[in-house]
Amino acid sequence: MDRFGMKLAVSLLSLLLTVAQGQIYYGEDQLSIPRFRFQRWSDASSILRSQAMSVGYDQSSWELMGTNDIEAYSYTTFQDVDSLDDKDLESVVKDIDVNDLTAVYAAMGFDEDTWDCWINHYNWYDWSELSEFQLNEYFEVLGWNAKSWESDKPPASDDKYWSELSESEKQAAAGLCYMPETWDAELPFPQWLSTSAYLNSIEPWLITSSPTNPPTNPPTNPPT
Repeated sequence: MDRFGMKLAVSLLSLLLTVAQGQIYYGEDQLSIPRFRFQRWSDASSILRSQAMSVGYDQSSWELMGTNDIEAYSYTTFQDVDSLDDKDLESVVKDIDVNDLTAVYAAMGFDEDTWDCWINHYNWYDWSELSEFQLNEYFEVLGWNAKSWESDKPPASDDKYWSELSESEKQAAAGLCYMPETWDAELPFPQWLSTSAYLNSIEPWLITSSPTNPPTNPPTNPPT
């Protein structure tokens, strides 16, 4: 299925999220977090570490989200490095020998949906793409609009810590696959993996393998 087909197929991730009693709820049909990405470097398998290194990760960039430049780009951006004609993009992968980064992502366990949401948070999309899948609605709650997005002029929310966001802003950020720790993006994994409310909860839509009606209960300990 192509990029847009996949996005539409999951119905914009079905992130019809609600604010209740100050807690952030993740939608029952939300894409499951790629948990293999959220582990300490030393806990990753040798195969996963080798794959990660081939696309520019080292221990430091693996354990601090957003510090490997490739995470600023969508899943398919570097599908054919040899054919790139954008100097800025070329500079991102100048020290990477792999021609098809997308194939490496797939071998690691990502697909387009999980990478673009949990790793890139749709930041590489243009506004028309966000609007096509109604993802713009989350960004609008955070203060973005088409003009500010295309001119890269971030709103006030961009400078806020998670704790400073309003409840509606937190909910919008959750719709873009942020957790409190990945929104703030200041601490390496060893300092928060074991205490992350989201990572230490069971995603409610995974409680049963093939539910006829997806469960509607939020995680036992949703992020606050």
